[in-house]
Formats: sequence, structure tokens, C-alpha cells
Amino acid sequence: MVLRRRLASRGVRRWVQSVLLILIISLVCLEAMSVVAIEYDFIAVDAPNYRRPNTRPFWIDRNPYFGMWHEANTSHVHTKACFSVTYRTNAYGARDRSRQSAGKLPRVVVIGDSFIEGNGSNARIALLKF
Repeated sequence: MVLRRRLASRGVRRWVQSVLLILIISLVCLEAMSVVAIEYDFIAVDAPNYRRPNTRPFWIDRNPYFGMWHEANTSHVHTKACFSVTYRTNAYGARDRSRQSAGKLPRVVVIGDSFIEGNGSNARIALLKF
């Protein structure tokens, strides 16, 4: 009876060790394949960039009423794996051309998120241009 329990516990222990070994080998192989796939551009990912260039950030928090906004009359290059866009701002910090008041007609301001602003797209195809 004692011998049977010892054999059973050894069998369970060997099974657990086998499963753990297979799991570790599988994870190491998966990691190696993902490194190769990224290295040969089968998977498009952004390379980590830990450098902080000596440029001003595109988003600043200097407007006490509005919050996060852009610096006026600046440009910023936004590069990701799938796009590279240069953002330019007008005298107000908006991503639009400079506008002058054309009379006494009321003007409309559209405030929105990245969809309205056209995040990741050229200014000529942003929603407000339509």
C-alpha cells in the first residue's frame, strides 16, 4: 500500500515536471520567434526610444482655462510604425490655418478629441476640413 502511494506520487511529480518543462520550452521558443519576426519586419512595432530630444513637447499644459493644448506657431513630427505626420499650429495653437474675423457674423469653434483634430493624419484630410 505504501509502495503504491509512493509510485503514484512519483508519477504525479514527474507529470508536473514534464508539463512545466514543456511550458518553459514553449515560452522560450515563442519569445525567440517573436524576436525574429520583429527583427525581419514581419510584425511592425515601434522601437523603444528612451532619448528625450531637446525639443518642446507638442502637447503642453499652459492654458489655465482649457488645459492641455498646443504651443502657438510650432510644428511637431509625430512618427509611428504606420504613419509619419508633421503637425503645424496657428497663432492660437489650433491645428488650422490662421483666420481673421470677416465681419460681424458669429463664428463657430469646434472642440473635440483626436478624431476631430485628425490625430495621425495630414491636416488637409482632418474632419474639420470637410
